[in-house]
Amino acid sequence: MARKGYKGGRSVQKIVPTAKIDKMKLHVWMVVAAVVAGGWARVVPLEQAPYVRSAVAPALDPRAGSYADAVESALHNRIARHVRPDYSPLAKRQAAADSGAITDFGSSPPQPVRGSKGASFLHGSNTDIDRQNVDYLSPPPTDAGTVPNLKWAFSLSKSKLLNGGWVREQVVTDLPASKEVAAAEQRLAPYAYRELHWHRVAEWGLVLNGTVRITANDEDDRNYVADANKGDLWSFPRGVPHTLQAGPEGAQYLLVFDDGDFDASGTTFAVDDWIAHTPRDVLAENFGWNSSAFNSVPAADPYIVPAAQGETWLTIEEARKQVEANPAGEVDSPYVYRLSQQNKTQAPGGGGWVKVTDYRTFAASPTLASAYVHVEKGGLRELHWHKNAEWGYILKGKARATAFAGGATARTFDLQQGDTWVFPTNYGHYIQNVGDEELEFVEIFRAPNFGDKVKFDDFSLSQWLALVPPSVAAKQLNVSQHLVEQLSTKKQIIVAQA
Repeated sequence: MARKGYKGGRSVQKIVPTAKIDKMKLHVWMVVAAVVAGGWARVVPLEQAPYVRSAVAPALDPRAGSYADAVESALHNRIARHVRPDYSPLAKRQAAADSGAITDFGSSPPQPVRGSKGASFLHGSNTDIDRQNVDYLSPPPTDAGTVPNLKWAFSLSKSKLLNGGWVREQVVTDLPASKEVAAAEQRLAPYAYRELHWHRVAEWGLVLNGTVRITANDEDDRNYVADANKGDLWSFPRGVPHTLQAGPEGAQYLLVFDDGDFDASGTTFAVDDWIAHTPRDVLAENFGWNSSAFNSVPAADPYIVPAAQGETWLTIEEARKQVEANPAGEVDSPYVYRLSQQNKTQAPGGGGWVKVTDYRTFAASPTLASAYVHVEKGGLRELHWHKNAEWGYILKGKARATAFAGGATARTFDLQQGDTWVFPTNYGHYIQNVGDEELEFVEIFRAPNFGDKVKFDDFSLSQWLALVPPSVAAKQLNVSQHLVEQLSTKKQIIVAQA
């Protein structure tokens, strides 16, 4: 190859071999690549780059172009694999060959094996946990990339045992992805009550079993008393003072709060804790009592107050006399919502039903919206996403869910009774009933900004595809237009087992 130069003021032509030029270009390319990488990378000669030599040299075909061009292409492909997934037809065919179903190990201990991939344990593992999380151990081939843990089991939470009941929490330190919602399971013995208190956050409750008597006051001096039965909800806006008392059979319930950092200082304020930390002469002046009346005030927060021997509770009629005697009257937005009596919205194609609540139906809960979902055996909560993060709790049954995090990343989770999850805003997902009974769970939503109103919303993938021009969806999915035209333009919510 001729290269132009200057000598003695005269232009001259110098013959340089093409191979040498190719090698010079390669060295320049490698220096640029190192600079772009942003580090003090050591540039090595081509023959000393083992990953290039082993991956490329044996496959070189002199008819395909220069050695430098082939190596450059191989280096580009190696680097590109770290910044984008491999969408080659071969990779698609390999993925399609595996349906992605849960690996069935039968009665044998589950192993980190899927088809020809993986290998059995050589040392051993916690088989009980592995059985509950088979998709961690043997993930479907559609899982890809790094998606953080989005699941927490209440069985892993430390229980706080008290006279009259117990409580266990799930907060942001347990599930870091759940920054907007925290939760607790709480149990009260018969007639025990959760002490008088209030929060800087909103409280939403679902009665899992038993009966809970709700009492509360609002900022306009109005009060409220009502009983919530199994399947009913209650909600207290932030700052509203309240207490909960169990009925004759006791009670267990789920609590949800619109802040993931529920254990932060200044979140919960208990009355007797406050009194115990206030000078007694101030207390005496405030209440008009003798200061000795506070000698028995607990020095520590009792949290749950057990019923005394032989103690019961007032009838609801007697309890409401205090409300009826209040000149300010009763609160205008009841704190209890009879979800157990709400009509079920049946899925159009069968397979289950749903009950949705937000501020439009439950005015006392403006910052937390919910859906109570029932999925028949083999059914599927359809592929969908939400504008707001979804926090969920399994009430009954077993489920499987895959979170699609965008950017060709996804992770599959196995869920069972008492498990919680969070799918961050706009994550695509489904929830499939993989158990031998009905699946029931709740979905909870909070607005991005603390204190903002939120309404329930979801976006259905199949409905979206049915509403765009069929030719567009068919090209996108690489299927026939006839298949697309069979999709329903109505949101399915739940898909029944075929």
